[in-house]
Parts: sequence; structure tokens; C-alpha cells
Amino acid sequence: MVQALIVHKDRLPQPQKMHQAAQYVRMSTDYQKYSIENQAVVIAAYAELHKLTIVRTYRDEGESGLKIENRTGLTELIDDVQSGRIEFGHLLVFDVSRWGRFQDVDESAHYEFICRKAGVKVAYCAEQFDNDGSLLSSIVKNIKRVMAAEFSQDRFDKLDAHRKWVNFHLENANRLREAFEDVGRRATLDQSTECLRIDNAVNICFRLAKWRKYGRQPPRWAMVGRVALQKGWVVALRMGENNEAVLDYLLLPSASLSFKSHVFSFSEDTRAAYKIERFQTFEALSRSLVERV
Repeated sequence: MVQALIVHKDRLPQPQKMHQAAQYVRMSTDYQKYSIENQAVVIAAYAELHKLTIVRTYRDEGESGLKIENRTGLTELIDDVQSGRIEFGHLLVFDVSRWGRFQDVDESAHYEFICRKAGVKVAYCAEQFDNDGSLLSSIVKNIKRVMAAEFSQDRFDKLDAHRKWVNFHLENANRLREAFEDVGRRATLDQSTECLRIDNAVNICFRLAKWRKYGRQPPRWAMVGRVALQKGWVVALRMGENNEAVLDYLLLPSASLSFKSHVFSFSEDTRAAYKIERFQTFEALSRSLVERV
């Protein structure tokens, strides 16, 4: 008799569940727009507007949206919904892409369907449409899922291309190391910093100078300062239009670099002001550097 008076969380009356919500938040990058905090603020505002009380948070931080593996928050959410261990009737999500940027766009739709089938209403708090099951909302969601998948694929392709050119430039670093050793110099390459140290005294760091074009302005090239450069030289592989091929090779003293927000940018017009020398081939740059160091 006493047990009959206990209200279990997974057996809450339906009207009570419909005033309670869970939130799912995910961030895989350092983009401020998608920070956990920003998502929570938008979701909290939506909950207050619709008189919902958030009683549960499912969270995945620092996890890729390409696969469900290692995403304990989403996995736990789906398990709870399918088993009926839920005390909420709403699931609040920042936007459609928070389910994931799956290459199979039906996968994120599948997780929403699981929630809906269990009687949980899914709301996308930052989207400009109501997830009301209408034809329009279905079309918009599918478009956004496709966009999320394409965004992920585009980033993957760019990252893959970047790694290819970094590895290519590190091969140049090894060639320069051999050139110094051939003339009796001691040279060691630290691949973690992408820098070559000569006779434990002079540093030569290797960077990519990526092509950028803004409107009608002349093209510019940018180098990212991931780590503080030590005194010495910088060898830059300058990319051509759309960063699809090598344009030439640049040599400059590290003192010439002034990083703003970790990026050093220059144009062909400002190249001389930064004391940046241009070489058509890496062999020509290598010979010049071995002679002057």
C-alpha cells in the first residue's frame, strides 16, 4: 500500500511531464557561437518563454558530430527515451546540427523520430521555424541536415589538404637539414614546432602562407602563429589561388613577423616592407640560407 503512493520519475502523470524538459547540448570545436554556455542561454530563454522547467541535461563536450561513438550524452538520452526512464515531455536543442553533422542525413532524423515516438516533443530553440510536424518544417530540417553534412565534409577536405601541404613542407625541412649536414653543420628538426635548429644556435621555422581574397582587394597571404617563434628565420611555402598549388617560397627573419590574433598577413605590395625574400624553387632558397647562416 505504501509503495503504491510513491510516484516514480518514469511514471509521472503525463500533464506533469509536459511542463518539464530536458536539454541536449554539444560542442566539438572552439567556435564561440556553439559554446555550451551560449547554447544553454538560448535554451533557457526558450524554456522560460514556453513555461517549461529544465529537469535534465544531456551533454557532449569536445566530441565530433560525425559519429555517435564516444558521445555519451546523446547515447544516454536515446537509451533513456527508449526505456521510458524519462521525467520530461520536451527535448530542447539549440539547432538541427546539434544532433550531429552525420554524412547520412537520415541518422539525425532517426534520433528525433525515436524521441517523437516516445511522446517527447523536440524543439530547436535557435531556429526560425516551429518543429510542428508540418511539411514546411520537414523540408527545412532536411535542408539543414544536408547543410550540416556538407559543412562537415568541407572542413574535412580542407583539413586533409592542409595536412598534405604541411607534410610536404616538412619534407622540405628534412631536405634543408640534410643540406646543412652536408657542409658539416649540426641540424635537428623538431616536428612538433616545425622548426629546424642549426648548431644549437639558429632557428629556422617552417610555415604555410595561405592565399586569401577579400572582395576586390588584392590577394593577401596569411601565416598562423600556433607557437611563439624563436629568433631566427622563417621559411614559408606560399600557396597560389584557392590554395591549390605552390606559388613560390619565401624567406624572412622571424623578427619581421607581427602577429595579430595569432595571424600574420601580408600582400605582394607589403612583402618588401617585411623584408620577405622570394624564391622560385626550394633549392634556390636552401642554397641561399646555407650560405648566410
